[in-house]
Amino acid sequence: MSFGKARNVVLISVIIASIFAVASVVGAQQNSPCVTGGAVPAGNEDLARDCETLLGLKSALRGTVKLNWWAGRPINKWDGVLTVVDVHGQESIFVLYLQARGLNGVIPPELGNLTQLGSLDLSDNRLSGSIPPELGNLSSLRTLDLSDNELTGKIPAELGNLSNLTKWRLNGNSLTGCVPDALTVVADNDWNRLGLPSCGGSAPPSGGPVSTPTPPVSTPTPTPPVSTPSASLPDLLEDVRDSVVCVEVTISEARYLCSTGFYVDDKGTVLTAEHVVDDEDLTAITIFNSAGRQFRYRVSRVVGPDAALLVPVSGRVQSKPVRLAASYRQGESIFTYGYSRTAFADDLPVVTTGVVGASFTFGGSPQIAAILGTAPGGSGGPIFTMQGEVVGILWASPGIFDGDFDPFSYIVDLTKIDLGL
Repeated sequence: MSFGKARNVVLISVIIASIFAVASVVGAQQNSPCVTGGAVPAGNEDLARDCETLLGLKSALRGTVKLNWWAGRPINKWDGVLTVVDVHGQESIFVLYLQARGLNGVIPPELGNLTQLGSLDLSDNRLSGSIPPELGNLSSLRTLDLSDNELTGKIPAELGNLSNLTKWRLNGNSLTGCVPDALTVVADNDWNRLGLPSCGGSAPPSGGPVSTPTPPVSTPTPTPPVSTPSASLPDLLEDVRDSVVCVEVTISEARYLCSTGFYVDDKGTVLTAEHVVDDEDLTAITIFNSAGRQFRYRVSRVVGPDAALLVPVSGRVQSKPVRLAASYRQGESIFTYGYSRTAFADDLPVVTTGVVGASFTFGGSPQIAAILGTAPGGSGGPIFTMQGEVVGILWASPGIFDGDFDPFSYIVDLTKIDLGL
């Protein structure tokens, strides 16, 4: 056989092998119960695998509160599961929040397979046994809270591998041994409450939960003022969640699923996109807060291009207002936190992250174009900086317009609008 023919045979073999490999992966995804049931979209192999992991753990994470995890329910509607969508449109599990669920049994080692997880909270349950060393595989983890359980044994040395960790809580258990040295230098920890030395022999500090001290500087150097230091995304989500609400409208007796709004003062005033509540047949506006309580609202006034203030029909509503940003930078990281056409107001909202693309003026109104993989139905949602301040209101998501795909999300620029509050 000539060299040319042999090369062609090899190339054909490689191509056939590649086709079979791709077909095998696609087939595995299509056979995933999470994909066939609709819990996750096809084409996201990592999310399908994580979904199957959680389904396998459902019976192990038994407790007094039944988890609504099943393959026929979108995963971002599962109890205690919060997903994020990156700038490429890929969704992943970012937060597993199962605090005070009455969970018993042991912590499943398989949780260590959720490698994209950013926050794990199993606190205030009745979990027993030891902390599985497999949790040290959670390379993206920023916060870990296993406090107030019935855990025993030593703290696994593998937890010292969590190089992105910024906060941990292990108190309220019966742990023995020592604290891995890598954990003692994490910025926010409760080492002092454990009564255990570090594995290097150091005694725990005294007082409340500690933060790693900043070394003293002999000569202070003046720095420009900044708003608030950046925090980890799980901490930011915890801080802002009570400020974000679901806006449900009734039009000609038909109830439409949630869009998003957010509190802008302590009287319960809500800001949302005007088009969410702009309909001549509008008969009712219902606001659901993060606790699932509902209140009747009305439109107070339009305060800018596609921006409307809503107020309670009667009295005041206790609320936690957002902090409004004074400025932003091109290329700055941002995130949105809001409801995306969910049928259940007490479900966890959708989180997406991205960056500021550019500022511009459209029809005389200030706008921001952003690379932000937002989902349909998120209109009216706040756009946060990584300092937890709001720069604008989402009014349009990426989509096909006039036959062309527009990859940008469009935001009403609140830094240039006076709300008159």
